[in-house]
Amino acid sequence: MSEAGEIWTAVAQLLRAQLNEAVWYSTFQDVVPIDTEADVLRVRVPNSLVRDKIHTRYLPLITGALEEIGAAHRRFEIEVRSEQTMLDLDSTLDPSLARLAQSDEFASSRRFDTIDRAGVHHAPASTEHEPSAGLNPRYTFETFVKGSSNQFALAASLRVAEVPGRSYNPLFIYGAAGLGKTHLLQAIGHYVRLNYQHHVVRYISTENFLNEFIDAIRLSSTAAFKRRYREVDVLLVDDIQFIENRERVQEEFFHTFNSLHGA
Repeated sequence: MSEAGEIWTAVAQLLRAQLNEAVWYSTFQDVVPIDTEADVLRVRVPNSLVRDKIHTRYLPLITGALEEIGAAHRRFEIEVRSEQTMLDLDSTLDPSLARLAQSDEFASSRRFDTIDRAGVHHAPASTEHEPSAGLNPRYTFETFVKGSSNQFALAASLRVAEVPGRSYNPLFIYGAAGLGKTHLLQAIGHYVRLNYQHHVVRYISTENFLNEFIDAIRLSSTAAFKRRYREVDVLLVDDIQFIENRERVQEEFFHTFNSLHGA
């Protein structure tokens, strides 16, 4: 195995330990290392969509993996497979498969990021019989408007969503009204529900948290209230500043936070 191949294999092992199978197969399964100069790790990917996805979502993970294996001095670069390479590959296929690979239908299917090499489509978890977790279906990473002022918040949110409980835990997003804090919070929830289907996600505004807490005290159902918010994998609380000067709610949230963070 070449030096580039050995380095990428080591990086890939660390990445795969942090990502679920859907993300791995849709993004990294077809990444191929290329022999280059000593201070660069260059890989080849099937298309520009994969390249952009790696650049925008997974570059910090790759950089961290390079540091962990003692190759922090290497610059990570991505090359998109050329059309000629694709044609060479198609020539080795059965003629009917080669025609399919060139068809518009196949090109459209490549846009689905969660189709693995075995042809199994990792469809989103059905929500027909599941609660919505309080999430607005419009607030996803795909619909978030990226700008210079929110790049760091977006990158941190993506990292939290991809490896929940491992990075930036807890994540606190601060900013003026109308800049997309709620959108990012809910986008994290949608991503986790899609890719970690056994995780319990709950999004709630501080106002609703307060109202539910008051109702729990009034109805003597505080035990159920605690279970609702402490037996989850991802808790997303919006407008947390509104618990200021509310000591009982602050205390309850403090215990909820400690329970989740220490789990």
